[in-house]
Amino acid sequence: MVTKVTAFDPEPKSNGLIHYTLLPLGSSNALDYFSINPETGTIFTKRFLDQEQQSEYQLLVEAADSGVPALSGTTTVVVKIDDLNDNPPVFDQPFYHCTITDQVTRGQLVTKVSATDPDSCSIGALRYAIIAGNDDQTFEMDEVKGIILLSLHRVPKLHLAYNLNISVSDGVFSNFARVNIKVQNSNKHAPRFDHQMYVAEFPENYGEGMLVTQVKATDEDDGTYGMITYSIPSEEMQQYFRMDADTGKSSC
Repeated sequence: MVTKVTAFDPEPKSNGLIHYTLLPLGSSNALDYFSINPETGTIFTKRFLDQEQQSEYQLLVEAADSGVPALSGTTTVVVKIDDLNDNPPVFDQPFYHCTITDQVTRGQLVTKVSATDPDSCSIGALRYAIIAGNDDQTFEMDEVKGIILLSLHRVPKLHLAYNLNISVSDGVFSNFARVNIKVQNSNKHAPRFDHQMYVAEFPENYGEGMLVTQVKATDEDDGTYGMITYSIPSEEMQQYFRMDADTGKSSC
């Protein structure tokens, strides 16, 4: 039952006997969804109503007496459909990818995710969370805005990549997505020689191409930023010595 309409006719006997009918109203499709008991004026639904498809219907109800000729009157019934939480929220994409550097600071923005819910009653009610992949609490998430931040508890050294499982809930239904975070190494450290000074001695008639000495340096950076190239910066010394860029071996 949706509602009940009532009409009055002061005439006695059959002239005052009223029958109710739903009439077409413009281009409205209400007759496909509602029916009326012709004797009581009670209006019923004929099929499932989805607020997301149509939130309001207008019904034209006619009340006619049984006189000859029959007289009638009409009224309009507006049926508004309340929205129930019958749909889950949906992320705007199932996978998110982002890249940060290993020098990212605590509290800094990593990425933002977003979800929508077709139920109007869920507007403003969506809550986001990290549900897996954050065992060391490197990241935290704003449950209202869907923003992922670097946690205040981040460890000094980040992993090369993180895979977070995240969820969004409207209080009844939940949905899930994954966030892949790659950590890009940065050039934080300068190379350091094993010694501040190298001393090499060789005879004055030392042959060309003979090894003079070998220097060695290390770099604490990972990846390509930790790869070292050796060279002699002095153009004058380059006339007398050569340096192997990969091994640090110096020859004359």
